[in-house]
Amino acid sequence: MGPVTAAAAAGDDMDAVRSFARNLKIACDELHDDPFNPEARSALLRLLEDDCRAADAALARVVENCGA
Repeated sequence: MGPVTAAAAAGDDMDAVRSFARNLKIACDELHDDPFNPEARSALLRLLEDDCRAADAALARVVENCGA
């Protein structure tokens, strides 16, 4: 992979990590506002079940490629 392609991939991975973190914060805030809201619970669980592994993998690639 060339340097430009690697930089673009690292940028995409960082965008994925930031997006996950932002969505997780929003879901936590909504659940904190109303702990008994079933939609808020579902949204948080969906994030943790469906998106967590992809965000973890993206973060691992960022750390590996950037040495952070």
